[in-house]
Amino acid sequence: MRLSFFNIQKKEVFNYKGKPEIYNELNHTKNIVSFNSVGGKILVERVEEVCVIRFKIVANLTVLSSVSNEPFSYKEKIDEVLCYTSRKSYATADYIILEEKDYIEIEEVVYSLLVANLPIKLHKRFETYPEGENYKVLSEDEYLAQKDEDERSPFDALKDLDLDDSSEVKESLELEEESTDSIDK
Repeated sequence: MRLSFFNIQKKEVFNYKGKPEIYNELNHTKNIVSFNSVGGKILVERVEEVCVIRFKIVANLTVLSSVSNEPFSYKEKIDEVLCYTSRKSYATADYIILEEKDYIEIEEVVYSLLVANLPIKLHKRFETYPEGENYKVLSEDEYLAQKDEDERSPFDALKDLDLDDSSEVKESLELEEESTDSIDK
């Protein structure tokens, strides 16, 4: 679907239904197995030479778990606002995207938003980390806790040992002092 800058009047709302085969052709990521459905609403508003586009998209994807590398179904929701212009003089702000063409390829933008907003860590709900006879996959928190434990000093075991009973130490020092005084005399 092409959205031409010249065809946009004031405010328009489009019901968008993407074709999964287009997204699957665009897909070059390893963690997305397939796009099953993509759809939603696209709200477009023209302010002078800038097109403000709000994407409210829901996509059903098949992704690979970052825990077990097994595929599972994942629902992703996008609610993003992007500003486009084809005029260099209007693209002075950081949030306005300069588009060299006089149109926007909606599929490419929606694909980019879906990939950019996909979490790095994806896993099924209640999925456990794999383990075997000689290995166990640890979560980041488990790894850091184990690392902290491995870095402990062997003297940490002595930290709770009470070696300073001050009354006994004073008495023994006093006795020692008395005995050396009596020998000296």
